Amino acid sequence: MKQLKGRGYMTLIFSLLAVFILLMSACSSSTTDKSNQSYNSTVQSSPTEGEGFYEDNNEDIITDSDSQETTEQTGNQAVERKIIKNANLYLQADDVLQAYQKILNYAKQNGGYETSYSFSQSQNNSNGFISAEIKIAPDKLDAFMTFAGDCAKVISSNITSDDITASYYDYQTRLETMEKSLDRYYTLLETADNTDSIIAIQSQIDSLTLEIESLKGQIKLYDSLVEQSTVQIEIRPTAGIGSGENVQWNSLSFDDITKLSSNGFMTVINGIWSVLQWILIVIISISPLLIIAAIVIVIIIIIVKRNKKKRSKQLINENNQDSNKIIENNPNEDNKPVDKK
Repeated sequence: MKQLKGRGYMTLIFSLLAVFILLMSACSSSTTDKSNQSYNSTVQSSPTEGEGFYEDNNEDIITDSDSQETTEQTGNQAVERKIIKNANLYLQADDVLQAYQKILNYAKQNGGYETSYSFSQSQNNSNGFISAEIKIAPDKLDAFMTFAGDCAKVISSNITSDDITASYYDYQTRLETMEKSLDRYYTLLETADNTDSIIAIQSQIDSLTLEIESLKGQIKLYDSLVEQSTVQIEIRPTAGIGSGENVQWNSLSFDDITKLSSNGFMTVINGIWSVLQWILIVIISISPLLIIAAIVIVIIIIIVKRNKKKRSKQLINENNQDSNKIIENNPNEDNKPVDKK
């Protein structure tokens, strides 16, 4: 009976566990269905939200394209280029003055003018050479260079162009901005109610005024450089035969030779005398040292002479002593008869 009861308990426990597992699986399935339904509803509604999102993006894209069109229109607006054109012209002519006069007249007829002129001439050259500067409109510069080439032989020529458009309009923009700032500072100055504010505002006004004047000066300089081209001209005489120069034989006269020789001789004499004078000056300057050196030398000479005398006396005494010893050792040598034949 006890075994039957124990088996009954076990069966009951297993049955309860099975029921619990079935209930849990049912709950999990219902939860999964609900999550799937919510996910599906989210997926179905997302296109609507997505459409709205893309519409906003389209609006932004349209705005960007509008701005790009505006930028392109601004970029396509005609901007006046600011270019400085200058030229250098090196010419050679038989008659320098005549060639330059033709070139200058042509420049004046076309609205140009001369800003500098220099004519150099040596004694043996009646033609000389010219260095000048002429201003002319940039649009007439090429024609001017061509005409100058017809008046004289062109050795070298070049035209330079410097595009200052970016710098020019940058200066203008800065000028406009500073002028607006200056107007605002003047407005603030009218409403300032204490000394410190007035001083600070006036300092800013002074600083802006200086910068504005500097910008105006730079812009004015740019305008003058753009409106007129500068041409540096140099005209030299034609070398060789047909140059219009009179070749003359130049030689020194006898008087010139005499003068040059005497001048050369006196120059050498003056040089030697100058050297002697400086030697004398140096000797006088170092005379104290020379006197001391002379005294030292005399003392040394006296000492040397005394030493020589002492040595000579010693040698004589030594020789005498040696001779006396010899005589003492051989007393009969002196008494030997001398053989006579």
